[in-house]
Amino acid sequence: MQTETFLKYARVLTIGTLLLSAAILVVKYVAFPEAHLEWFQALPVVIVFYAVGLWSGYRLLKARKDGNNNFVRAFMLTSVIKLMIYFTLLFVFLWQWKEYAPEVIVLFGACYIVYAAIERLNLMKALR
Repeated sequence: MQTETFLKYARVLTIGTLLLSAAILVVKYVAFPEAHLEWFQALPVVIVFYAVGLWSGYRLLKARKDGNNNFVRAFMLTSVIKLMIYFTLLFVFLWQWKEYAPEVIVLFGACYIVYAAIERLNLMKALR
């Protein structure tokens, strides 16, 4: 696999993760000041999304390099696994914390959709 392509993708994903995390905190403090979400409580979620993004990027870049029809299979597999991880975090991890307001959970879901879209867009750019 082309190491420089993966490193470029990882760098963009890192910057995007940090910027989106900062934006999430700003939106949370402006839109939902009464919600009980501190930055350190959201850190495990951000780390999991970042790790899954790196893993799926590596897997897709590797499948693309192999040249056979593994790319579509890898794309679908990583998408399904990402959704399973998302729903696991949402319904098991976050739902158990009673202090979370419903607005924070909705914000979490919206941020995941934006993060997944940005991550896939950057991955498609890296694959060109």
